[in-house]
Amino acid sequence: MTPFQEDSNRLRDAMAQQLKEGKLDATPYLTPPQMQTNRNAVMEFARGGLAALIVLGVFFTIAVFSGGREEKSSERFKVVDKYRYCDVVRYDAKDSARYAYFLDCNGSENRI
Repeated sequence: MTPFQEDSNRLRDAMAQQLKEGKLDATPYLTPPQMQTNRNAVMEFARGGLAALIVLGVFFTIAVFSGGREEKSSERFKVVDKYRYCDVVRYDAKDSARYAYFLDCNGSENRI
């Protein structure tokens, strides 16, 4: 018999003696401390699911109500210059990084 086996046998005998005398409680060694019953496991799972739903709900609520400001159509058209007797108008398309320029000659004299 090796010294390791002798030590483990002595420890096993000592624990058995303490169990007989009532000095040692075996419950912590038999059941995991966190999930002692199925009910506790289900409740823990439900709490985690509820917390996830709350976080997602807050995230989507913020996303819906902060959908950005809507620009008025008049803000997307801006007179930036004059060419002869016409206005040079810059059009800013929504959700685009490009501008379109055109001439607006309505109501002006056509002396080109």
